[in-house]
Amino acid sequence: MEDEWCIHYNDCPVVKAYEKGIIDVDWLDIYCRSNWQECARIQLEESQDYGLELLLPDGSLRKDSNILK
Repeated sequence: MEDEWCIHYNDCPVVKAYEKGIIDVDWLDIYCRSNWQECARIQLEESQDYGLELLLPDGSLRKDSNILK
């Protein structure tokens, strides 16, 4: 079975954070490929409650977020 990537892969801040070395590739492997429907960012978008740029697919915030400090 071929991997099905997230419909927002090219626009997603999570992917951009990975490309900048801020987060590990594990996030992409777990959520962006095949399991993207479980991503908290997708779920927020579908509920019309647009997510934060620093929101990770599991609903937590990236460690470099000023919100956590």
